[in-house]
Amino acid sequence: LSGSTTHDFGNITAVNTATTTVTITGAQTGDSVIVNPSTALEAGIDIYGYVSATDTVTIVANNSTAGAINPASRTYYVTVLKV
Repeated sequence: LSGSTTHDFGNITAVNTATTTVTITGAQTGDSVIVNPSTALEAGIDIYGYVSATDTVTIVANNSTAGAINPASRTYYVTVLKV
């Protein structure tokens, strides 16, 4: 299962996260998720995803630094692996 979304997370404050969701038909809680950004992420930003509800994947942008980061808008490609 796969899909994509283009998103701008905006300013993420120090040691904080921001989220967005994408519809992936057939995704179920407990499935594994892979998120691939279309361009390189800014230093200090980590991306991961999880199935938060049936057909819904939440993408999380994590700022692990001591300062705010404003990631660029980009496309995120999502793959869901059935378990």
